[in-house]
Amino acid sequence: MRQDAGNLKELGRNLSRSLTAPLLGMGALAVKAATDFEFAMAKVQAVSRFTGDEMEVMEKQAQALGATTSRSASDVAELQLELAKLGKTSTEIEQMTEGVLSLSIAFDQELGETARIVGATLQQFGLEASETGTIVDNLAVIFGSSSLDLEKFDTAMRTVGPVASALGLSVEEASAALGILVTAGTDASTAGTALTKSLTTLAQEGMTGAEAIKFLTNNNLSVAQAFEKFGDRAGKIIPILQGASSEFETLTQKQIEGTGAALEARKVLEDTAMGGFDRMKSSVEALGIAFGEVLLPVFNAITKVVAALAIQLSTMSKTSKTFAIIVGTIVSAIGPLLYIMPSLVIQLRSAKTAVLGLNTAMLTNPYVLATAAIVGLVAAA
Repeated sequence: MRQDAGNLKELGRNLSRSLTAPLLGMGALAVKAATDFEFAMAKVQAVSRFTGDEMEVMEKQAQALGATTSRSASDVAELQLELAKLGKTSTEIEQMTEGVLSLSIAFDQELGETARIVGATLQQFGLEASETGTIVDNLAVIFGSSSLDLEKFDTAMRTVGPVASALGLSVEEASAALGILVTAGTDASTAGTALTKSLTTLAQEGMTGAEAIKFLTNNNLSVAQAFEKFGDRAGKIIPILQGASSEFETLTQKQIEGTGAALEARKVLEDTAMGGFDRMKSSVEALGIAFGEVLLPVFNAITKVVAALAIQLSTMSKTSKTFAIIVGTIVSAIGPLLYIMPSLVIQLRSAKTAVLGLNTAMLTNPYVLATAAIVGLVAAA
């Protein structure tokens, strides 16, 4: 019996370690992934007020991209949230999401921040969501051809973007001018402010945006003339732009011809070992979300029951609480008792066997018998 009890205990221990614990852990991770994704999508709906059907489209796109790229479904939901904050419709968000995702992966930027900047650029230049692909390709080209990056572009374009657009300049032209300035060492904030001042100064003289850019990049003003015409704020960038017409045209044309640049750059990064590892993590999360969504109703039901029980317990009388503590203590002892019971039974049986053996030995021992007889005679006398 001792061997059977030991075997059962060992079997239980092995099953708990190799099967029960891993399955519980996987279930917990799946519920966690599904819970995080559900909450991320709930934030999108709270901001956008999309209908159930629209949210279903958003969720499917987020899950599909999360399962096939190096960014998770929850990351994609963050991207969608930022676009929703910009007032984009569900259709516009659907059109913009993958392009923004490609730019974000290609230049290792946060998805939400990338979405915000791309969305803001579209609005500054009055472009439709369907042109997101063109914008992200332009940015991929200019970031790869100058010292501009997403942060610097955002800083400078916040100032110059609306003015450049109002004067009829394209995103490509404004980006090319900023790329020349930042590559020459001008900080992004100064580049944006000074270029805005230069354009508005020339606009006040009756020039169009194209004429102003031509004047700035294809002229031969001295430093004194530049500061006299544009003032201290804008005069400092004129020497950089003067004679840069060829570079300006090259950067502008590269952007126009850069179709597919963002996706191509994204694939380069995703084909690395790190990209593959990130893609694997995203796929595992997608699997967790798929299974977790099945478990969520059960999990939600359990949490409701626990919450209701907690409320009831908190409102019980002191006597009832004391009784509950006593019952809980007894119940909590059942598990340990059941665990040690087989060993205890075995020990008790062993002790009983030992006592019986001792009694038998004593009764068959002549010295013990003689001593017992003497004790009997003495007692009788």
